[in-house]
Amino acid sequence: MSRLTKKNSAGQKSLWRIWVIDTIIPAAAAALFIITFIAQLYRIPSGSMEPVLQPGNRILVSKFAYGIRIPFSGRWILQRRAPERGDIIVFLFDNDGRRRNFVKRVIGTPGDRIKIKDGEIYINGIVVDEPPQIPRERYYPIRAGSYGYNEVEVPAGKLFVLGDNAAISFDSRSWGWLCQRKVKGRAVLIVWPPGRVRPISDR
Repeated sequence: MSRLTKKNSAGQKSLWRIWVIDTIIPAAAAALFIITFIAQLYRIPSGSMEPVLQPGNRILVSKFAYGIRIPFSGRWILQRRAPERGDIIVFLFDNDGRRRNFVKRVIGTPGDRIKIKDGEIYINGIVVDEPPQIPRERYYPIRAGSYGYNEVEVPAGKLFVLGDNAAISFDSRSWGWLCQRKVKGRAVLIVWPPGRVRPISDR
């Protein structure tokens, strides 16, 4: 191999190292930081949140909406606020031994008294009839062994969540409280498909 060939080969390796160090590594670090602390995309797998969210929609979830957590621990570094009634959230569901992401609407927060009667949701003894909080047109049937058939109070650190499409939603009526530490963030924007791009409003 000639000196010129060796020189060109060494130069190519050097450029490759520079490209990796200066471009790929910083970009990967930035992406990891954003996904861990700021925002992440999620795909809607089912119709449990129709009509607001439809199967196949991709949504942007703000992980900073409630603050910053230590990765993989659920502990807060900085907590801005707790999830509020009406928020649409993404959380880790592992009550059945499998780990997957769910998206539901927050119905009850710590201290709220929840009861479902004749398809209506009662919070602290009052029928909820404000669309900004819970879609009024939804009818929530009671299931065998349902949480909420008798009035229950949401414990500290827990949430009561339901899907807007009540007929097919697997939610707190079936498995009970959601631990706030499992909340990954608040759904803020539909980003796909193009015809459905819009902010996700609680109203």
